Amino acid sequence: MEIQNSVINNVTVFQSVAKITRIAEFDLTRGSNNLTIPNLPSTLIPDSIRILVSTQQKSQLLGTSIKQIFHSKTINQTRATLEAEIDALKEKIIGKQEQISGLTTRVEQFDNLLSESRIIAHNISNGHLSIEDHFSIAEKIDTKRDEFFNKKAEVHIELKDSKTELERKLHELELLKSQHPKMSYEFQFDVYIENDSQCKAELSYLVENCKWEPFYDFHLHGNQVNVIFMANVTQTTGENWENVSLTLSTSSPYIVTELPELDPWFINAYIPPPPVRPHLMKASRDISDSRVLSAPESNSADQMAYISEPPQSTIQLEGSTLLYEMPFKVDILSIDAPTKVAISTIVLKGVLDLVIAPRLSNTAIKRFKTVNNSEYLLMPGLIHLYDESLYAGKTTIEIVPVGAEMELCFGTDDHVKIERELVKRQVNKKVLQERKLNLYAYKIKITNNTNTVKKAEVLDQIPVSKHEEIKVKLDESRPQPTSTDELNRLTWSVDLTPYETKTILYEFSVDSPKDLIIRGLPEVI
Repeated sequence: MEIQNSVINNVTVFQSVAKITRIAEFDLTRGSNNLTIPNLPSTLIPDSIRILVSTQQKSQLLGTSIKQIFHSKTINQTRATLEAEIDALKEKIIGKQEQISGLTTRVEQFDNLLSESRIIAHNISNGHLSIEDHFSIAEKIDTKRDEFFNKKAEVHIELKDSKTELERKLHELELLKSQHPKMSYEFQFDVYIENDSQCKAELSYLVENCKWEPFYDFHLHGNQVNVIFMANVTQTTGENWENVSLTLSTSSPYIVTELPELDPWFINAYIPPPPVRPHLMKASRDISDSRVLSAPESNSADQMAYISEPPQSTIQLEGSTLLYEMPFKVDILSIDAPTKVAISTIVLKGVLDLVIAPRLSNTAIKRFKTVNNSEYLLMPGLIHLYDESLYAGKTTIEIVPVGAEMELCFGTDDHVKIERELVKRQVNKKVLQERKLNLYAYKIKITNNTNTVKKAEVLDQIPVSKHEEIKVKLDESRPQPTSTDELNRLTWSVDLTPYETKTILYEFSVDSPKDLIIRGLPEVI
């Protein structure tokens, strides 16, 4: 018996495959029953298929098998017929629109006749037309106008129906393009039952050509961010998932099927190539520059001069598989276009401040620092950023586990003015002649042009010497930096009260031999 009423009721999408669960209900007769579920997609992984049979009587599953079915008749003819019907509907719609336009013109003509009161009054006054004749003509005009008006209304309804039919046909064509491949699978199973009974079969299998990718909308409101966690689900499996319960999984079945085993990591001493003979060196000068001499090849691996390195490893987060089960039914068509699905809304509280790097830019960057204190693992994906209701741009994130810190940039704060000026650059003339001392000073001014307090982190730097004879020293800073690092990067934590201007002044010196030319410094006066 062929079961035609099986329907997909549950789908779990992993990173590159999906688990499909089909449900079918049917009646079984006493004895052995040979059953077939046809038209399973060509993207099915045969080894993954499983079936669970439930009956009201004592029964036994005797055996199962799956085979490929190659369709001799393709969908080209059906598709051509459908495309012809769509073209005819488009022509019909154009005709209806033109008909409505013509009827509208006729109604307007009758409206104009009924409004010509001056001509009618002139004819009545001259005795060419009686009042009775006027009303008789007006009644006939009005009747004709109503006929055209009602006809126009009928054509409007026909036009609406044609457009609805066109949309249905276009959707049917889209489904036809995504279904009925040239090859499909057919699953057969035998069930023995002691008495007639109703039966329910649950068939599950994995399919390829599907994936889901997370993305997020981050809406900044003061010191909190509202995160809308969403997913793009794409599948071209050959069957549509209509009105299904959807679950999204962070795991990847079959990605790792073997335990890792390290190959030996060999190193060896470098053996220089043998010197080139003088007469060969002379000959090489006559050869084009595009050719070079190479060392003789050796058949011995021990003679190779190399240091091999192990390949770069991929970091995987184990033991944290999450399942996102949707609380609603969804439709996901088998087309190469994503379907957006909302997963959850998360509220993250944090701290909003400014990051200012006047050496690079005279803008203040809004930074939001938070901790993922939700129950969700935030997977790598695209983020759309919104500052209140304004779109601030987009970025991407890597994995953010529960409890991990996260920083996000929400664009610039145009209400903070930043100025950076080189206020000193000179050579100290009082040093010994063998050395010189270059002196520099920078002034940074930051103005808060709002009525709210703003916290800022100001970043600047002094040079780092890469020469043993060049010495760099921070001589003075007002105020002192909050922190410095080994690369001479300076950080100040600043609180800006409403409409306040704060100034940072720092000086540094570069001590070097008198005749040594230094690259990378501002020119001295």
